[in-house]
Amino acid sequence: MQTKSSFVVRAVGLAALILGLACAGTRPVEAQCPSLQDRLAASHSDPRYPALQQALDAYSAQHQRADGFSGVSLHVSLSAGGPTFDVASGSTSFQHGRPICPDTLFQIGSITKSFTAVLILKLEAAGKLNIHDTLGKWLPQYPAWSSVTIEQLLNMTAARTTEYALSKAYQKDLVADIHRTFTTGQLVGYSYPGTAAAGRPWRYINTNYVLAAMIIEKAGGMSFADALRTQLFEPLGLHAAYYEPKVPPARVLARMASGYAEQSLCRSIAKVAPPCAEWPLDALLGQDVKTINQSNTRGDGGIIASLPDVTRWIRALFSDTLLPPRQKAELFALVSEASGRPIAATSPADPQGYSLGIAQDWLDLTGKPLWAYEGETFGYEVLWARRAGDDMIVVIAQNSATANNNIAGLYGAVLRVLEPQMVKHPASSSAAVNPSPQAGPGGAAASAGGASPSR
Repeated sequence: MQTKSSFVVRAVGLAALILGLACAGTRPVEAQCPSLQDRLAASHSDPRYPALQQALDAYSAQHQRADGFSGVSLHVSLSAGGPTFDVASGSTSFQHGRPICPDTLFQIGSITKSFTAVLILKLEAAGKLNIHDTLGKWLPQYPAWSSVTIEQLLNMTAARTTEYALSKAYQKDLVADIHRTFTTGQLVGYSYPGTAAAGRPWRYINTNYVLAAMIIEKAGGMSFADALRTQLFEPLGLHAAYYEPKVPPARVLARMASGYAEQSLCRSIAKVAPPCAEWPLDALLGQDVKTINQSNTRGDGGIIASLPDVTRWIRALFSDTLLPPRQKAELFALVSEASGRPIAATSPADPQGYSLGIAQDWLDLTGKPLWAYEGETFGYEVLWARRAGDDMIVVIAQNSATANNNIAGLYGAVLRVLEPQMVKHPASSSAAVNPSPQAGPGGAAASAGGASPSR
């Protein structure tokens, strides 16, 4: 769960550090990841690679201690047929750390929401539902939310739904046993019917995507996990993507980085030192939550994947083959996070937009929109970014969940190395995407007590 105020790309206080930092004697990754030796050796011969390594080493030197991660990983795909860069700093764990390799797995949090949205749109294309259908039609057991449409669930403009991850009962149950299995009905039950905040046309609510996963199961006649596997993972060759509502099996855990819970909700929301009765989740602080049961977050944030598979997924989202034209247009139809109304694109005057499980922010660094999403779980942060009209995809992961946006700042450093001509103010030390909410227990939490949500 997260309570960040924004997706902020600062381009970046890292700049000075990068200029003055040596590579810290890091062993070549190809020597540590032998199964990928040839591919890594080829990309690491690129003259831009040392600058990327310096950027990650600088980031680690600046933020590792405070943010509590043991490692950070970067995957860049310049184009569908072009070269890739895989760079890492640190290791997979504080306890028994191994090198971070391109096939290392991370919980990707609310990036899962785009998978859920696509499954809904595939069902619409097959004639099995319409995104303007109401919950009253598909989930009549929640009459207080009966007039909410599927589209409103997905673009976060549902006026009545409320956040299960902020429930004290949910947090107490999770802390009592991180390996317990939660049903979708239990997750929704922690928040239903709730009391929605009045006068807020756009609210980041993870419960919306739990409901969407329930609709997928009802309309599609199979479990959410089976729908992901048969309709998305297997057809797209996402062989390093995994989801089942249980503790991950040994074969998956063996490839995962550890994940450390480092964000204190007592500090960030209640403004008191942990522990505090209001936010039981603080009991997980400092723990490795790698083995948490994935059922604690469903269609809102449960997928585990490698960074190259995240890249393959993002490239598929922007392709013309994943969805028919009507559904692709629906997938990218933005609403303003300020007004909840449709917008064609973000701008300096309206800098945050949200579509169906995907977000766009105005990037001050380049003076153009940026498609990006930061997924977060209790122990991981994963960010992908793709500038509008550019096929370069950047994915960054660290194995901790924090109350800041430092991981987004690393994107600015990467952009300066790989596409310096796109940087609007190359001499400046900072430039920001204007503040935008981010994500929940599988990406970040909804706002509470004046705290902003995180995507």
